[in-house]
Amino acid sequence: MKKLYLIFIFVLLWNNVILADQYLGIYKISFYDSCKQCCNKTDGITYSGKKASIGTIAVDRKKIKLGSVIRIDNKLYRAEDIGGAIKGNRIDIWCKTHQEALNRGIYYTKVYLIE
Repeated sequence: MKKLYLIFIFVLLWNNVILADQYLGIYKISFYDSCKQCCNKTDGITYSGKKASIGTIAVDRKKIKLGSVIRIDNKLYRAEDIGGAIKGNRIDIWCKTHQEALNRGIYYTKVYLIE
């Protein structure tokens, strides 16, 4: 009985987390890396002053506040960067290499604000 109760509590907590996510809309998702071609510089430092790494995204600050945690395709990212072409419902996801960014392409998906 105790195990069933714990599972029930977990399900309730999980559902509350999901329900707490704020749906932001359908966004165009593209990919970039820290190369000169993508960023006009090669130091990998984001607009927020942090080094770009897995989980870094570039956003339009008018739509998503820097520092926000965003869920895209059930993966979590942190908004730490901006970009000249990142306007409106568009997000750029950082990759380790330029080739990886090219290979991942462009697509549209639902985006959620976690915090």
